[in-house]
Amino acid sequence: MDLDAVAYWSLRNIGVGNKAMIRAADARWREADLALLDMLNRVRQEVVDAQIRTHAYYSQINVREIAVRTGLKAKREDMLRIRNQQGLPIETLDSLRLLRQARQEYIKTIVEYNRAHFELYTALGNPPADMLVRLAVPDQGPRLPSP
Repeated sequence: MDLDAVAYWSLRNIGVGNKAMIRAADARWREADLALLDMLNRVRQEVVDAQIRTHAYYSQINVREIAVRTGLKAKREDMLRIRNQQGLPIETLDSLRLLRQARQEYIKTIVEYNRAHFELYTALGNPPADMLVRLAVPDQGPRLPSP
């Protein structure tokens, strides 16, 4: 029995082997902890980026809406001047071009706001909607006999 204990002790380098194993396990634990912190920092960065984009596009929506209203007003005034023979048709065409551009920017801003909002939703840990959809399977319960 003493010989077994001596052999086991000598195999473990008089306890130094145990210390090395403990240090290796501690190093693996710290590496896993650092990987977890790195992942948390990436998630936090995604959340912050999505939130910033959401707020930025939200603040632009009002500006784009004002531009569309201004374009509509300019178009109406140009049409009125043409009817009263005070303006040139080219001015109305320019107003229409600017109105189209304002509407496109307005829609683009709303789409980008929605996209940023969805990215914020998923960055916060919520799954995309297609992951929530489940196929409807007919109930396979007992059937009633037909009359």
